[in-house]
Amino acid sequence: MRWVKFKSDLLVEATGKNHKSGEVAEVSDEFAKRHGKNGTGLLEETSKPKDQEKETVEK
Repeated sequence: MRWVKFKSDLLVEATGKNHKSGEVAEVSDEFAKRHGKNGTGLLEETSKPKDQEKETVEK
C-alpha cells in the first residue's frame, strides 16, 4: 500500500469512490504504479498524513 495525492478529481469505478484533487489516500501498489508519474500521471506519491488527534485535557 502507498500514500498518494490526487492531482485531479478521479472516480474509481472499482470502489465507487470519488477522490477530489489534493486528497491524500492510501491505495494499492498496483493502482499507484498505474496512475503515478510513469503511468497516467493522475497521482503523486506522498507520505502518510499526520494524525490530527484532538488534545485531551485531563481535569
